[in-house]
Amino acid sequence: MSATDNLTAAPVGAAAEPLPLRRNRDFRLLWTGTAFSSLGSQVSTFAYPLIVLWSGGSVSEAGLTGAAASLPQLLLSLFAGVMVDRFDRRRLMIGCNLGRAAALAVLVATMLSGRVILPLLLAVAFVEASLTVLYKLAEHSAVRNVVDPEHLSQAISQNEARVQGAGLLGQPLAGALSSLVAWLPLLFTVVSHLVSLITLSGIKRRFQAERTPAAERPKVLADISAGIKWLWNHRQLRAAAVLVAVSNMLFEVLVLGMLTTLRDDGAQQAVVGLVMGAAGIGGVAGALSTNWWMERLRLPVIVIGANALWTVLFPLAVFLKNPLLFGLVITPMSFIGAMWTIAVVSFQVEVTPDEMQGRIASVIGIVAFGTLPLGALIGGYTLQAFGFRASVLACSAVMLLLTLAAVASPSLRRIGSELRERAAATTEAAAAEPAAAEPAAAEPAAAAATPPQTPTPTAAGK
Repeated sequence: MSATDNLTAAPVGAAAEPLPLRRNRDFRLLWTGTAFSSLGSQVSTFAYPLIVLWSGGSVSEAGLTGAAASLPQLLLSLFAGVMVDRFDRRRLMIGCNLGRAAALAVLVATMLSGRVILPLLLAVAFVEASLTVLYKLAEHSAVRNVVDPEHLSQAISQNEARVQGAGLLGQPLAGALSSLVAWLPLLFTVVSHLVSLITLSGIKRRFQAERTPAAERPKVLADISAGIKWLWNHRQLRAAAVLVAVSNMLFEVLVLGMLTTLRDDGAQQAVVGLVMGAAGIGGVAGALSTNWWMERLRLPVIVIGANALWTVLFPLAVFLKNPLLFGLVITPMSFIGAMWTIAVVSFQVEVTPDEMQGRIASVIGIVAFGTLPLGALIGGYTLQAFGFRASVLACSAVMLLLTLAAVASPSLRRIGSELRERAAATTEAAAAEPAAAEPAAAEPAAAAATPPQTPTPTAAGK
């Protein structure tokens, strides 16, 4: 249908402009509920290694908590993606909030006795992280159904700012609460998940398009296979996922090394939280400015340029004389990371069909973040065996090789070309419409200039 069809189908001014995001009630509720949930998850995730380290645990045991919180991304994402594409996403998110609150409440109840039971802490970290994987996939897939298409990139930017803000507040908050009572960060997370549950209950819009009836659905493994095949065939997204997978593994080693160095330097939990929370400042700034950068830089420049800048920043951590200055490194790193995430996620959401959003996001997530458990384990043991300086310099060398591989990758150099080609085709089609309409408009004029002819009588008219 052309623009002129729309004008004749309804009176001028009848089509209402989409509401801005600040007036989109359902998006505000979704954003607010997920903000509480994300903040709570940040607090508990950062609190787990603090609880272990400051209760006399070793660095390797602290690394186990990171692995327990990261493993669900690797083990469960594919099945969670199928659930998100098959079932009601809002109900899944509400169930996740209930489950996470219940698991953490059990851990809080045992810690009230003054004991830290490592196997139980690892189990709760695993359960909470598992439900968080499902929650995040459902929320990621729901966004495009809650906002108008022209507001999608803006919504994703606001969501990333929310994530970074949760990181900014979550880490210092976890440190401050841990310095008061060890279980207090976990209780805070219980409350945050319950608040999220309440906000989600007030959303009216559906979180997904109509689904295939249960009797006609393929088997779960067939659904998973379809998602994997789709991503494998999309070379640009596949290359971006691999790039961030290795980068995330290296960052896991760096962050654990910073935590250990701060502890050995005698820093209190609250100070550790403030130093590491500097990442949130960079993340929020990066998220809020990404739309500006995306208007001026093409996607390949953002993706490859991010790794180039990380290569420069990574080794600087070992040359800082005071560990409290770690924030000078992780703040710009997080700024760049937020830009990378928004740019690539916007691209992924636009090119992925709605009925596959959960599966594609899960496959990308398992590739991109499935390396976190490996990073936590490698970091725990290499830092203990070789120390902070040697471990970080080795990671810096790997980051340099990764950047050179990104520069050499044809897929990453062309990432985003699909949308550019689609936009060019749309522009050409729109330009062709007036040209096609001109001959049609000329025909009535020619008919009016021709003298009317007497119609020849038909058999019925005689």
